[in-house]
Amino acid sequence: MSHPRARRVSLRAAALAIALTLALVSGSVLPAATSAQAVKPSVDGIKANLQAALDALKAGAKFPGMALGVVLADGTALGLVTGQSDIETGTPLKPSDRMLMGSVGKTYVAAVALQLVHERKIGLDDKIEKWLGTEPWFPRLPNGGETTIRHLMTHTSGLVRYEFQEKFTADLTRQPDKAWKPEELVSYILDLTPPFAPGYAGPQNPFGGTDAMIRDGRFAINPQFEWTGGGLACTAADLARWAKALYEGRAFDPSLLALMLEAVPAKLGPEAKYGLGVIVRPTPLGLGYGHSGYFPGYLTEMMYFPDFKTAVAVQVNTSVPRNVGKSLVRVLLELAAIAVGRPAAK
Repeated sequence: MSHPRARRVSLRAAALAIALTLALVSGSVLPAATSAQAVKPSVDGIKANLQAALDALKAGAKFPGMALGVVLADGTALGLVTGQSDIETGTPLKPSDRMLMGSVGKTYVAAVALQLVHERKIGLDDKIEKWLGTEPWFPRLPNGGETTIRHLMTHTSGLVRYEFQEKFTADLTRQPDKAWKPEELVSYILDLTPPFAPGYAGPQNPFGGTDAMIRDGRFAINPQFEWTGGGLACTAADLARWAKALYEGRAFDPSLLALMLEAVPAKLGPEAKYGLGVIVRPTPLGLGYGHSGYFPGYLTEMMYFPDFKTAVAVQVNTSVPRNVGKSLVRVLLELAAIAVGRPAAK
């Protein structure tokens, strides 16, 4: 029988031998990890890399200006810009400049709706006729009798978009300062056959017909017409803060976050789906939760990456996609990769 001390020495020697063997086979695991930590960019380094990428994007495209907001896992918020807010005066874009976010405003409505669901004031499967059925125009609403709140929030109601109806854009251009009532907006889609059952906007654009959407401090058209579909303005940094709070379950009762992210297939890109006011899509950085936004003169993308607990928002003051040079989603993914220290998506 061997001596107990001898066995302890032997076990330690065996453990050391195994550790050394693993280190050699894996290419010196411990030094590699230490090295990776040493080269991890600082916040200043991340900011410098993002600014360089933004400036490179501006040099290779025709958009007037671009704003970027990033909120890292630890809550550090960054706001960066490139280009101009006004190309006629040469005014530089500032991080504090707000832009209209278009349909990204639906995420705020979704958060309120989910909180009302939690408070049992509404139900996702409640039919909308419960609240609107007595309106004189309701019988003329396509799919009105079958549409639920869930249908509205997942864009599966079959209702077409009033804002792109030719009659509406003509009336909007003729009355640019009009404040629209909800029932007036709905009137543009009454009696239509549903397709299924349940800045700088470019010249000659249908919303006002002019390229510059703001002249002497006035919009070419009243953005109020978006109603609950948008109509909000904010900075890119604040939008990134909102994305992080929203998709971490801090904007409504967190027990409903999983319900929000239950999504159905949507024609919004490869393998993209749509949940309750949220686009869910696979990305090189894992799943992304967010939303796209369009308003005449502005394009917006917002996305949160749960694998990195990081939120990114990008806004440009043009609604002409070709002026960006590539899709704004791709731009966001490239910038997000820099923010989290990963190779840029190809």
